[in-house]
Amino acid sequence: QYGEKVPKKLNTKIEEIARKAVEEMSKEAGNFLHEELNDDKHTEEQVKAIIELFPESLSQRKKNNFLPIQSATMSGCRSGARSSVSFVPLMAREGYRLGVGGEGNRGGLLSVMAFSENGHNTIKYLAGSYFDGEKGPASEEFDRKRVQVLEKLRGMNLLKKVDIEEYALVHRSLDPKCQRRFEFFTSWDPDALGARDSQWGVPIHDVFRKRVQVLEKLRGMNLLKKVDIEEYALVNISLGPECQHRFEFFTSWDPDALGARDSQWGVPIHDVFKYNSGKENFEMALQAGMAYFPERFGFLFHKVGGTTACKKAFDKIGVDTAMNIIRRCIPPSDNHLILHHALEFAPNLVDDIGQYYPDAAFLRDTSGHTLSQCKFYINLRRGRRRFKNNSSFFIEATDDEVNTIDPKTGLCPFMLAAVGEKSDLTAVYYLLSRNPKLVILGENALSNESDEARDSRKRRREGIS
Repeated sequence: QYGEKVPKKLNTKIEEIARKAVEEMSKEAGNFLHEELNDDKHTEEQVKAIIELFPESLSQRKKNNFLPIQSATMSGCRSGARSSVSFVPLMAREGYRLGVGGEGNRGGLLSVMAFSENGHNTIKYLAGSYFDGEKGPASEEFDRKRVQVLEKLRGMNLLKKVDIEEYALVHRSLDPKCQRRFEFFTSWDPDALGARDSQWGVPIHDVFRKRVQVLEKLRGMNLLKKVDIEEYALVNISLGPECQHRFEFFTSWDPDALGARDSQWGVPIHDVFKYNSGKENFEMALQAGMAYFPERFGFLFHKVGGTTACKKAFDKIGVDTAMNIIRRCIPPSDNHLILHHALEFAPNLVDDIGQYYPDAAFLRDTSGHTLSQCKFYINLRRGRRRFKNNSSFFIEATDDEVNTIDPKTGLCPFMLAAVGEKSDLTAVYYLLSRNPKLVILGENALSNESDEARDSRKRRREGIS
């Protein structure tokens, strides 16, 4: 009121001093909100008075770039630490009125926390922050206070039901130290538990992902070692839909645990039926096996006690169900030589498998042999066809079957009929009569055969299949 009476130069200096004083006082007010405000010492009336006197204090950021409302949200997270979280609703209401954080940020509730790599806002930290210590009275009090804050924000319409899906608040609060907040969100929006399609998935899956994160940390600290996987049967134990993320963690770290080595615990794809486990476990094991050992068909034809995993699946869950799973894990469109493999390791299942892979009958193996050729060689190697009792088997053999070499042994068909205890001279004579030049081909085959083929032929002579 004395401005016009005071000399202009002096008035300007006084106004500048006053402006700086107000800025300094506002700064001190902001520091107080950040660093000294205490649930146990101060009242809402006091805080409201500060904001009315110094509205800019609500927008003042600390060195960590936090707003006062964010400092209050993160307060009290350690034993003995000061807490000011109960003032968050007041700060949000006044901040909304004053435009703190910018338009549409609800007074700073939707402002991103400065240190958050994932862009999490204040509401997310209200939902998912937890006490840094053992679960107990202190952590329960930490959780209880935040539920009270959330309830007040809901009453002010500054926390909305749509926020639960928008910001994954059920997922964020899925932790024993956030139990009351989890119950708050799920009672308000039960569908968030999995009854609707969500960009965040089903919350229960997060539990298992978090357990994998624990395992990864233990591995990084060298407190979980690769040898533990075999020592404690960790792949076998985690084989189940409820443990899928852990199963994938262990199998990616040690794929050989799927069956590529001798193990005291057995092959996982066989274990799925040991305790009457369901089809989901069989699919998990086969899918993992195909991911790391496609050349062995995911151990589908691995035998335990003379029985393949495939046959066990047929017996336990039925041929149709098992084959539908197998087709998902081994798509027919990928041109896998599944019938060739079955013919070698599970010939009694070829007909069942062939119904679901009819086109595989026309594929050739890496040596260029057809399924019928391989079948012809296998029957000769195993001595299952003798000319006296199965003459049609030899008479109906095609030239492609008679005139080529078995890739496994390096022998011509007539030679396969001649070796071992089940030698059939009539069959040998007939096969040679079809093409006498095979004698020369057989001699060349013997001179050029690999060590592996030579060993295989030796085992045939000794009667070993």
